[in-house]
This record gives sequence, structure tokens and C-alpha cells, in this order.
Amino acid sequence: MRNGLVGRQQSDENRTRKPSTLLSNRKMALVMLPSDLPWWDSVKKQLKKIANTRNTTELIEGMQKIYEMCNISLDPDEEEVDPQQFIGLLNFLDNDLDIEERSTFLNRILPAIVKRALKVKDLRPKGGLRFSLQQQPDTTELQYSFISSLIANAFFSTFPLRTEKTHPTLQNFNFANFFKSLNNNVQKSKLKSILYYFEWLENNENVQGSLRIHRQ
Repeated sequence: MRNGLVGRQQSDENRTRKPSTLLSNRKMALVMLPSDLPWWDSVKKQLKKIANTRNTTELIEGMQKIYEMCNISLDPDEEEVDPQQFIGLLNFLDNDLDIEERSTFLNRILPAIVKRALKVKDLRPKGGLRFSLQQQPDTTELQYSFISSLIANAFFSTFPLRTEKTHPTLQNFNFANFFKSLNNNVQKSKLKSILYYFEWLENNENVQGSLRIHRQ
């Protein structure tokens, strides 16, 4: 009888430990990167065209094509694409930047953003980029070069579309909706900071080192 109780206690303890054991042993889901998608080659071609444009209208047309390729929703109710998704960015570039700033953007910053976006596959960590799970301690170390490539791809909205219905716990990483709010001065300042970030990266290749992220 005693052995039966001991066996039952051990079984109960195992059941208690099981969820945490499963979490510790289970491989965490990988983040789907733009280079993992079947249309990545088409996106790369469009990005290379954008790198050579010196015209804001052509840039916006190229970004719209990329957006329509990549932002395909799993929800049939959200398949409609706004044909003027980037009109806010166009207005910002044409009206909020002076001639010199716009020239710097088109001739230096824009090609730099494209260059970093195109490197995402080569810079991807060996084990891929994994989601950080809630209530699970975790440490991730990412190279600054890879992080800059992620941000560059977000700028061009090449990540798969995330919505509240399809990904209720994840935010949409793409900048497409951010560009729609550029009538706000705070958002304009944020964008100028992002553009300065990519310009700064080009100075003496300020992209060495890594970032370690801890989750407790």
C-alpha cells in the first residue's frame, strides 16, 4: 500500500513538472524572416531597383509593389490593400525634407537601407531567430548587423503581415502603418531618427558588436 502511495506521489510530481519540462525541452518557434518567404527573389529585385532610384515617386511605387507582395493576410476579410499605403511617406520626403536632406536620403541613406535589407539571409543566426516566450527565462545575443537588417526590412515592410486575428499576441513589425501617421510631428521626429541611424551606420561601419537580450 505504501509503495502504491509513493508511486502515486511520484506520478503527481511528474505531472506537476511536466509543463515546465516541456517548455525547457521544446524548440521555440522561429520568426519568419523575409528571406524565408517564396517571393523573396522578387522582393530583392524590387529592392535593387529602389536602391538606384533618385525620385521619390518611383521609390513609393516600388515600396507599394513590395507591400502588395509581402502583406498577404491569412484572414480573407483583410485582403484589401490600400493603393496609397505610403502617401504619408511621400509627403514627408517631398515636404518635410529640404533639398539637401532629400538628396542625402536618395543618394546615400536609401541605398544603405536597401543594402542592409538584402543581407538578412546571410546575417541570420545559425539557429534562426526565435520568439521569446512569456514566463520563460531566456537569453538571446544578436549581432548589430543582423538587427540593422531586420529594421531595414521593416522599413520596406517585407515581413509577413500580422493582424490581431491572425497573430493576437504579436505586433505588426512592418513600418507601413507607421508611415500613415506622419502627419504627426512626433512621428516625423521618429522617422528622422531612423534615417539618421542608417546614415550613422554607414560612417566607419558603425555596426560592429552584438546585443544581448535577457528575459526573466
